[in-house]
Amino acid sequence: MTRRRPWYAPLIQVRLRTPGKVAVATLFLAFLMFSIDSQVISPLFPDFARRYGVGLGRIVWITGVFQLSLLLAPVFGPLSDRVGRKPVLLLGLGILALSAQLCATAPNFKALLLGRLAAGLGFALFMPALNGYIADCFSYRRRGTAMGVVRAAWSISGILGIPAAAFIVEAAGLSMLFSTICLLTVAITFVTALSLPPMGSTPQDGRARDAREHKELALGRDRPISPRTAVIRAFLGSVFWIAAPSSSFFYLAAWLRTSHGFTTTMVGMVFAVASATALAGTVVGGSISDRLGKSLLAKVWLLVLAASLAGQALAPALASALICLVVMAFAWEAGLVAFMTVATELAPAKRGTVLSLISCAHGVGSIAFSLLGPALWAIGGYSLATMAGAAAALIAALLLWPVGRGL
Repeated sequence: MTRRRPWYAPLIQVRLRTPGKVAVATLFLAFLMFSIDSQVISPLFPDFARRYGVGLGRIVWITGVFQLSLLLAPVFGPLSDRVGRKPVLLLGLGILALSAQLCATAPNFKALLLGRLAAGLGFALFMPALNGYIADCFSYRRRGTAMGVVRAAWSISGILGIPAAAFIVEAAGLSMLFSTICLLTVAITFVTALSLPPMGSTPQDGRARDAREHKELALGRDRPISPRTAVIRAFLGSVFWIAAPSSSFFYLAAWLRTSHGFTTTMVGMVFAVASATALAGTVVGGSISDRLGKSLLAKVWLLVLAASLAGQALAPALASALICLVVMAFAWEAGLVAFMTVATELAPAKRGTVLSLISCAHGVGSIAFSLLGPALWAIGGYSLATMAGAAAALIAALLLWPVGRGL
């Protein structure tokens, strides 16, 4: 008797060959270190402020210099197209380890900012090479699944990394936290150097496959726009895409505490649930996009993102707003995985360059809302901020609508 598969099996099934599994596992671990390094900073702002005697108004510069360094991503993007993905991945990991050590031994606030600037530079090198490696190793039809599994590291770092970092800081201080990140990064750098298959340097057979697959995909497109226009729209759309959920995440904790009396523990639970939902969106969204179409689903998830942000602003009760928050977290990650897969196919011969522009756009979007957000919060609080985020998501959908049509 044949055993029937559960109804959800098509949503989570991962079909990767053994070399692909090794590559995905290695890239997952490498991206996990960057994710932990990025996400543990904001929750520890009070600890940084006490250690360096800096007010909370200035302590946000820690994340500011990190985001600013992402603007340099287009400078580094072509590097992986020329020398290969793996060397650039290793260079990014090496810079991350160095930056963590700089932060661990920083004697003053300026030295700490220098360390965070170095971390941002490593991230700017690493991300385009990471996404490019995935695109080089996996055909477009399976790329969403691989992208989703690797990007799951970001959500997992929020669920597990932040509590672990808080425990280390409480027990041994900030220096121990950064020293731990440094040691783990060094170890994973060696693992990456030894185990990552040398498939991400776009060998000739990979280039031929890319050209053949890109031609086949182009034949199925409905009135495709020019590659240059597609890249410009992808850049601008990504700016608004990242700005949209920032409207919620930046001010969610303040809103829950001031308007609804949530304690720090309760706020942490809300963020943990949102991170778990985002994790589901990353993995399930990648698999679904491989089956139903990446370009279409990316735009559908953008519309869901806009609706969920508007729902948070207009919800009559807290429970309704929190449900919209959960939907937003899922839609954001599911759509982002689908769109990043589409972006890898806009210009296969210059993947590193295109993906570095997308990374730069993410930095621009985050910085833009960090500058605009305080004014929105002061005028209309959380409702106005999230409505602005909904508008940003709609603008992103309009900009990206013709991009990758048919992919």
